[in-house]
Amino acid sequence: MTSAEFTTARQTAFTETVANISGVTTSDVTITGYSDTTVRGSGGALVQFTVATTVTAASSLASTLQTSASSGTLSTQLEATGFPPTTATATATVATLTAPSTFDNEQVLSSAPPLILRWTLTSSGLLWTQVQAQSSGWVGLARSSSGAMLGSEGEVASTEADGSEGEVASMSLGVRRYKLIAKNGADPSASVEHVPTSFGDASVVAGNGLVVMTYGYRHANPSADTTYIWAVGSSTSLSYHGSNRGAATVNLTAGAVQVEIVAAGTISAFDGLSFASTIATALSLPSSSVRVLGVVAGSVRATTQIIGGNGVTAAAAVADLNAKVASSDASISSLGITSVVSLPAVTDSLTASPSPAPATPSSSHHTGPSGGLILLLCL
Repeated sequence: MTSAEFTTARQTAFTETVANISGVTTSDVTITGYSDTTVRGSGGALVQFTVATTVTAASSLASTLQTSASSGTLSTQLEATGFPPTTATATATVATLTAPSTFDNEQVLSSAPPLILRWTLTSSGLLWTQVQAQSSGWVGLARSSSGAMLGSEGEVASTEADGSEGEVASMSLGVRRYKLIAKNGADPSASVEHVPTSFGDASVVAGNGLVVMTYGYRHANPSADTTYIWAVGSSTSLSYHGSNRGAATVNLTAGAVQVEIVAAGTISAFDGLSFASTIATALSLPSSSVRVLGVVAGSVRATTQIIGGNGVTAAAAVADLNAKVASSDASISSLGITSVVSLPAVTDSLTASPSPAPATPSSSHHTGPSGGLILLLCL
């Protein structure tokens, strides 16, 4: 076949077929390019069609995909979807996917119980996600189109390391994806359905009252607002979360960052909502986009959350704020701000106090080898 014949419908069928053979979801398969090449042989000139594809999956699947191609299974399944008769060969190499040590964005989803969402969206569409919560049990973060728990799908991390891999009622230390199919506080394990998923470099770090869950996956539409629902359980098994739950809307593309704002005056310069509101107005952001998270007593420093909005990204807002400080802009002159320093989004201690005591998670677990399979399929 040729590039002209690789229609949108065939691209969809191709993605679904590769995902089916790989044992992953279609969101884990990305067509990165395709082209025609004229190949000359004893039988004359032939047009060889090549499609390059990346698959977010366990690295052990490389041989499975190559075997499927060489045995004719891939060709047979493609022909069943309407592809012309062809012979498919696959060259698969493993590109290890490694979670970043720092993240581009950080947003506080809850202060009681404390829960932070961090993320980095790569140019290839892979969303690296980290959830940090104050908990000694399980932590869950799901995406919901309606904002309701029923029908949502997301990831759950547990701190129990008892070897019960794949179980729901007594989960081992690791990251798993579940779909909420019912509400059953008496038996939470009957409320969820396990969704087998291959994550990029998934891990859980737990200890000293903290749980940090990190994983990579492909978000269907990161430019639109995403409604996240979260829950925190006190037990290492999947128990009822009680009132420890909530929801938040996040725009992954607009971003969110934390900065340290220093003022010339004393702590009274940080006058709660009016301080945040003045900054939001000056930066053309919604009032909810700027929030003072905490101050160090007796100093002039305030940790402040800035969230992108109104078509302004968080990064652009911080740059604008720095420019206004440098030029002594009238819109913020009353606040006496002398400097704005971006804070790196890295795993740290997390408590309800604005001045948290240092804490370091004491144990960690990776859910297994995970990587990106780069396929070169000649059809």
